[in-house]
Amino acid sequence: MLFSTGITDHVSKRDLDLYCHTLGVVTKARAALEKHPHHKKLSFECHSICRALAKVIPELTLVDGHYLGLRIVNEEGEKRVQVGTATHSWFCTPDDSIIDPYPVGYLTPSPVLVVNRGPYKPFGGDHYIPLASVTREISNRELFRKTQILYSIIR
Repeated sequence: MLFSTGITDHVSKRDLDLYCHTLGVVTKARAALEKHPHHKKLSFECHSICRALAKVIPELTLVDGHYLGLRIVNEEGEKRVQVGTATHSWFCTPDDSIIDPYPVGYLTPSPVLVVNRGPYKPFGGDHYIPLASVTREISNRELFRKTQILYSIIR
């Protein structure tokens, strides 16, 4: 796998190894999910995906919060930047990187490793805002059910 040294200089080897392990688990889970007889009816979001993965990869710390994003708005012919957030779940690694198995606004078949220190932090880790209130907001029977289904597929 190829990595930019500008980024890997700010990520520990342990976090890179953990990212590769998470990538392997997600790849196997996707293959198992495609073989599931009801796979086209099953739907998961970041919250259930992270909770199921947390049961399989205990070295990762599950975090709920907001993902901070920017958008360009055109008002009266003038463009300006507007800040917005989305409720989100992700993982923190032992050495403070972020592994996001289901990044907001991306269609990707694999998790992403987000730098959370050094010169790239403002473009990566600073977009993830932990908020305990989100955990209370999203916790319900449906989330528990989806988590259990995905966990049984991953196992």
